[in-house]
Amino acid sequence: MNRTLTEEDLVKIFSYKNNAEKRHNLLFQFFYYGLFFMFFIIVVYVVINFGAVSETLTFWYKSNFTTQTADQTTVQVAAPGVPTLESDKYTVPNVSSNHIAIPVVDVNAPITFGVNNTAKEVAASLENGVIQINGTSLPGQTGNVYITGHSSNYIWSKGDYNSVFAILDKLVIGDLIYINYNNIVYEYQIFDRKIVLPNDTSMLKSTIDSRLTLVTCWPIGTTLKRLVLLANQIHPDPKNNTVPNTPANFQSLPSGR
Repeated sequence: MNRTLTEEDLVKIFSYKNNAEKRHNLLFQFFYYGLFFMFFIIVVYVVINFGAVSETLTFWYKSNFTTQTADQTTVQVAAPGVPTLESDKYTVPNVSSNHIAIPVVDVNAPITFGVNNTAKEVAASLENGVIQINGTSLPGQTGNVYITGHSSNYIWSKGDYNSVFAILDKLVIGDLIYINYNNIVYEYQIFDRKIVLPNDTSMLKSTIDSRLTLVTCWPIGTTLKRLVLLANQIHPDPKNNTVPNTPANFQSLPSGR
């Protein structure tokens, strides 16, 4: 026997359908606005950190779609010659005075030496390149040469080096770094990589060897942590390095965002 639908039954049926449609619409709106919010965040991030994003994309493109040669690199640094029995002379790479060059990531930037570890002085000096922190060793001295630079900075900030260390994370153990200081080119080879907190001052301490410490803020666009690359001096012979004065004490790592 068929049961006739009453008005009450129809109200329940359409009410259920309406509620289902409302839930479906609510989920769709949540998904839609979620995607919009994510897209907005990505756009803002790219705009604020345009230089760093551009450096990263350029490196990715060159690494995957081009074949680089010594003549194509933007950093004009000749590879050092390997001493032989016939010639034991070291071929000095072509690096500008008081500059750092990292051919693998096309870095070529001036260094300001002796910058005091204060927020104001660090920020002002980073506009002109990378900086060596006063109280750490200088190239040609035993100990720790501490150099930091921007991985990113606000697009409206002054300076031409706001993303000089944007792709420092692409370097690997064994890569070479060159520094020209007082017309002597020092060669360093990376032996370790670290991610540390800003209050980890061990990166600034003097060491018994002759090393270079490169530091930049990480992740890109933040000052949450620091990316650290450690490199040993391999030329000139570090045995001939001089002993520096007693290094200063530091409370925190410089911020190179």
